[in-house]
Amino acid sequence: MTGEQLFLRYAFPCVQAREIMGKISPKHSQELTTWAIQDLQPTRRRLKFCFPHAFRALRQLARANNRQTWSLINVQDYWRSNHGHEGDCAVQLVTVVNLNKIVTVNNGADQLPVVNLYGLHLRVGDKVYTHKRCIVELAA
Repeated sequence: MTGEQLFLRYAFPCVQAREIMGKISPKHSQELTTWAIQDLQPTRRRLKFCFPHAFRALRQLARANNRQTWSLINVQDYWRSNHGHEGDCAVQLVTVVNLNKIVTVNNGADQLPVVNLYGLHLRVGDKVYTHKRCIVELAA
């Protein structure tokens, strides 16, 4: 997986809201959806355009740590530790507790239903990162 693909996985749960708010066009929304669902390589140009605040923060983090902006480690560090949102918009490290019909995770306080949009192979007990109740990646 590339840094761009991981960036889109984390950002993708925000696409519909950004389209509704008029921040991205329906065409861009469809393009991002295709890339995310089919696990295709998104273009940096489109990611920068559709998620300008996240991109600027990603670039700033890279400069501060002498890393390449789109490196996998930089993208992971941004979303996992520097995204800076709360509630459902926060990136959370959670534990998978149930895999029946609906995937359920525990965030330490509550059990929450989440979506495994990217079809990750999960087991009960796995630690995963979620954004807006969407499982994005397995924790190492």
